[in-house]
Amino acid sequence: MKVAYHHKDLRNALIDTAMAILTERTPADLTLRELARRLGVTHTAAYAHFSDKTQLLNAVADAGFARLADALEAAAQGELDPARSFERTGLAYVEFARANPNLYRLMFTDPEIADDPSCELSADGERALETVATLVAKLGTPAEAVADIAISAWAFVHGVAMLEIDHRFSAKTTRSGDEIFALGMRAFIRGLSAPG
Repeated sequence: MKVAYHHKDLRNALIDTAMAILTERTPADLTLRELARRLGVTHTAAYAHFSDKTQLLNAVADAGFARLADALEAAAQGELDPARSFERTGLAYVEFARANPNLYRLMFTDPEIADDPSCELSADGERALETVATLVAKLGTPAEAVADIAISAWAFVHGVAMLEIDHRFSAKTTRSGDEIFALGMRAFIRGLSAPG
C-alpha cells in the first residue's frame, strides 16, 4: 500500500530517507527511484521535488549542515570557560563526522556537488562557522583576526575528522583520534592565549 504524502511533506521525507540510507551506504548509492520505492510513491512524485540527483544531494548536504550547526551550538552552550567551550565545540564537530561519516563526506567531498566552483556553505554551514567565530572572539582574539582564526580552527577539526573517519591515524601514530584532537586543541588554545 502506498503512503499518501502531501507535496510539502514528500520533499522532507525524501531528504530524511536519504539521510537514513547514508547511515549504511554511500552517496553514490542514493537514487530518486530508490527513495520513491522506499516511500511507496511514484518516481514521478519524487522528481516533482528534485529534478535530478544533484539537487537531492545538495538538499541532503544542507540538512546535514543544519544538524552540524545544531550540534555545535548545543556544545557551545552551558560552559562559562571560553577555552573549554571552544574545545567542546571542536569535539562535537569531530563526533558529528564519526557518527555520520557518509553524510559528512557528502557535505564536504562528494564529487557530484563538491566540484562546483561556485559551491559555498549553506546558510546552516555559515551558522556553524559563526558559532566557531563567536567562540574565537570570546578567547580574546582581536576583531580583525576572528574570521581567519575561525577558518583555521575549522580546518583543524575538519582535518582531524576526515583522518578519523578514513582511518588514517593508525598508520602514522599510536595515539587515538581523541588524543590527536586534544593535543592539537591545546596547542591551538595556547597559541590564541599567547601574548602579542
